[in-house]
Amino acid sequence: MKHWQTGMVLALTLLAGCAGVARQKTEFYLLEALADPVSVSELGADAWLGFGPVTLARYLDRPQIVTRSGPGRLRLAELHQWAGPLQENIAQVLRDNLTRLLGSERLVALPGRGLPPLRWQLEVEILRLDAGPGPEARLEARWRLLDGNSQRVLRIERSRLTQPLSAGLDDPAGLSRVYSELLAALSAELAAALIRAS
Repeated sequence: MKHWQTGMVLALTLLAGCAGVARQKTEFYLLEALADPVSVSELGADAWLGFGPVTLARYLDRPQIVTRSGPGRLRLAELHQWAGPLQENIAQVLRDNLTRLLGSERLVALPGRGLPPLRWQLEVEILRLDAGPGPEARLEARWRLLDGNSQRVLRIERSRLTQPLSAGLDDPAGLSRVYSELLAALSAELAAALIRAS
């Protein structure tokens, strides 16, 4: 085969490969509230909880679903992304879970304006939410419970939670479900702390 023919074959192969990639569509995922809707306790008729801010580790603050491919190495799934800002999705899921667990609609998002008098404020920092390279997903969060009036810190905790993966790292829908389960477990810890504080 002549050189120009070899070049043409290579060029056509590359074009076919690029066309195949272009045909692949990005899929989008959401985390969901999974806490049991049966309340474990009520905050009280007049108790308001200020929830927030919720912050994320910077490596998570991106559209792509993040997994770990090895020690200190991350993999970003370009074709599997969150449907919106992950920080907002996590904050909404935690609020919904707490509303169900505490049997109270008296949760307000912080920061905010025109707030009612708060009995408590709960701040959450998500330090880790990923999976791999082993068969588990991990959630690590640092959270603070403050007195709503004085802003005195009542409790500072670090939660470390794991959940087995029902499928592999190449199943983003399964990962999304497992991450939602981890957030439900974190919500249960937060609800228990609020119950003890009341």
